[in-house]
Amino acid sequence: MSEYSQVQLYIECDEAQFTEIRDRFIQCLSEYGFERNYLQTYFGTIEWELSDNFFMYTGCNAKRTSLLKDNTSVSVWPALIGLTPHVFTELQQNVVEIVLFFETDHIIDDYKSAHLKKEWQPLIWDTMCLFYKHFGETTIYFTDETTDGQPWEALISKQDQNKYWLFDAAIVPNQLETYNMQSSQSDFYTETRIEHTIFARKVVWDQPPWNHPNQYFPIK
Repeated sequence: MSEYSQVQLYIECDEAQFTEIRDRFIQCLSEYGFERNYLQTYFGTIEWELSDNFFMYTGCNAKRTSLLKDNTSVSVWPALIGLTPHVFTELQQNVVEIVLFFETDHIIDDYKSAHLKKEWQPLIWDTMCLFYKHFGETTIYFTDETTDGQPWEALISKQDQNKYWLFDAAIVPNQLETYNMQSSQSDFYTETRIEHTIFARKVVWDQPPWNHPNQYFPIK
């Protein structure tokens, strides 16, 4: 049984770029509704600093907090994690994972299918669109604890095509190389636009979430 679900992305980042990416994340979270003091406390002063196992954990200390989104109480906690070629040998340079965690049992009504509660469907899609607004150069994923990171790892390793599709939704910039991987039309709602292609797993969403009329951060 999954305990958390997340909107996540991975972006290449050398040490000189870290501050700019960190500040973009702070701006994204501020627009989402996080208070200035919270953001300054947990992210405002972090620097690129590796642990003994070559991960960067300094952006993983944020506490869970509650926000009111569209009259729904949202329990969330953000994180920023540094990944390196020392750990993922397929990488050519460092990567930062940016993620916003949700409590799974708050947002789904069926663990077998991972079906999202009706009121959460536009909220999760809105979160993905906001992340894409600030990080439109990379793929935005919605996954759960079981599939956490697997689509991205499959993409960089170029080994297991099936794992590439282990997400419940994704916004994929069209300029990214996806190695001609094709999704199952029976599994996903999908739509290709000028700048990106969007996917949503049918058993998770009642309809294509981008068709929902009440969006704060729609993407074209």
